[in-house]
Amino acid sequence: MKNAPDTDASESAAPGSEAAAPPRTLRIGVWARQQQKWGRDLIAGVFRYTSGHAPCEIQFLQLHPGGWDGSFFRHWKPDGLILGCELPPWLSSPRRIDRPVVLVNVRATQVNAPVVAELWIDERAIARGVAEQFLRRSLPNFAYVGEPEPNPENGFSELRRQFFEGRLRESGRTCEVFRAPPEIGADWGLEEPELAKWLSELPKPCGLMTCSDKRGKAVLDACRVAGVRVPEQISVISVDNDPVFCETAMPPLSSVEPDSEAAGYRAAELLCRALASGEVPEKRTAETYATKAFVERASSQDYKGAARLVAAARDYIRRNACAGIRTADVARALKVSVRLLHLRFSEVGDTTVHGEIERVRLDRVRELLRTTRLPIGEIGTSCGFASEANLKVLFKRRFGCTMRDWRRGGEQS
Repeated sequence: MKNAPDTDASESAAPGSEAAAPPRTLRIGVWARQQQKWGRDLIAGVFRYTSGHAPCEIQFLQLHPGGWDGSFFRHWKPDGLILGCELPPWLSSPRRIDRPVVLVNVRATQVNAPVVAELWIDERAIARGVAEQFLRRSLPNFAYVGEPEPNPENGFSELRRQFFEGRLRESGRTCEVFRAPPEIGADWGLEEPELAKWLSELPKPCGLMTCSDKRGKAVLDACRVAGVRVPEQISVISVDNDPVFCETAMPPLSSVEPDSEAAGYRAAELLCRALASGEVPEKRTAETYATKAFVERASSQDYKGAARLVAAARDYIRRNACAGIRTADVARALKVSVRLLHLRFSEVGDTTVHGEIERVRLDRVRELLRTTRLPIGEIGTSCGFASEANLKVLFKRRFGCTMRDWRRGGEQS
């Protein structure tokens, strides 16, 4: 994504003229689910753009209830809004909001306001990507579990089902879909035994996609009730990669992570560009944002042969990479030889032991650059890098920009 041109407020005024006034601080209101990972990532992307481009004051609208007519909005007067999913009633009321708005996974028809852009997650790419994961493993059976109660707020669930089934049909496969009896609604106490029975009756082995991590955890809980082994009998992949669900599930849940941070960055870029021009473009921008990663955990890993040892090694590395471990430490913890560990990683074929350690460390470096103001050298040391110079080379090779650029928000990952 191209960035809007920077403005340099420090340029010297011409001799004899008054110094130029500093750029006005823009006031931007953001509505996103802060309690969920995608919402926090969206907000992080907004901050990453504004920290490197435009002086902004960001306020989270959830913290200031009362609606557009409330005292907060009358007195604070935001210049523009970034709105992500599940709007409060006052934002979708008939009364017009006379402020430029960028929408993330929200239809323009839901908001009575001048809309600069709509950004949408690429549901097709997500669902087809999950289907591809299962097809590559030559699984013979497939299933899907969506939201328990269809409604306008979870239309994403139905889209993911359609695209998942569509990719399977292209390969001549069919897909079982769980549909709870209507009288159950969203009552988990009533749904769990129904879901457990359905899971126990599925043909196996089976690759099962869920519409979200929350539903993925529900499937794993129901599998345990039904005595269905995961991943040996049912392999489960979900969407969002929220650690609250994925890391605490039993077994840990594999998940596709949408690039919500890139969406936040782009939303802020488009809004600030419109505010700088002083007008909303006649033609509204409509874009999709991509998947960031597929994070595989135990719920979908093939535990035949080499994969079992590699999965255990990855779990150990994920928890200990920043403590300065080396390949020998991983082998010692798993009670195998270094040679056997290297052999098993080569059989899986996607990385090496050292490469996995380096990947986890660099991901942690990137996170600390975004969330703290610690010096780069201190970040490197805390993540297990002995040489700051080596870290700088590795970071740029992996993410395509320097650490300073990443921290300033001047480059996309």
